Amino acid sequence: PVAVRQHFVKLAGGKAARIAVLPQASSRPDRGQSSVNMFSELGAKVFIVELKNPKIARARLGEATAIWFSGGSQAALYKALDMAGLVKFIRERHALGLPIGGTSAGAAVVSAVMIPAMPENPGLRAGNTPTTPGLGLAPGLIIDQHFIARRRMNRLLSAVLDYPGLLGVGIGEDTAIIVRGKRFTVMGENS
Repeated sequence: PVAVRQHFVKLAGGKAARIAVLPQASSRPDRGQSSVNMFSELGAKVFIVELKNPKIARARLGEATAIWFSGGSQAALYKALDMAGLVKFIRERHALGLPIGGTSAGAAVVSAVMIPAMPENPGLRAGNTPTTPGLGLAPGLIIDQHFIARRRMNRLLSAVLDYPGLLGVGIGEDTAIIVRGKRFTVMGENS
């Protein structure tokens, strides 16, 4: 929703916002362009950061006042960031206060524990949901996206059974959470 986008631009610096879009979750040729358009319409300076040259990518991310992860595959996104040596850098920038957000895979990748795929067998039981490390920017959470539309309750609850010290957060369409420290608020149109 526009209110969520406006809030992110405000966190990124308002009219001085420089938002770096990391589109590596997608393999589409126009990947990241919809995110660029979405934030440009609100007055932010927005640029896509490709990872072919990790040194240049790090420099571009260093210029950003916020980072946005677009949708696709969270596993592909994390792998691309890891292979470019940017996971630690992104964590460090976030720890210093850099706002980081994302949609779909971009939301899931910020979890401490990430759900990269659907379980082979549906059902609610421990050990059923595949998990991998996420960026850990929301360290106490396991975030799952498209929660209601794609019926992911059992997938998330199974992951929480495997990690009982973490809170499972299922985010529906047109909805976001804003995480600050150990708390988050819900913003948007659904649950």
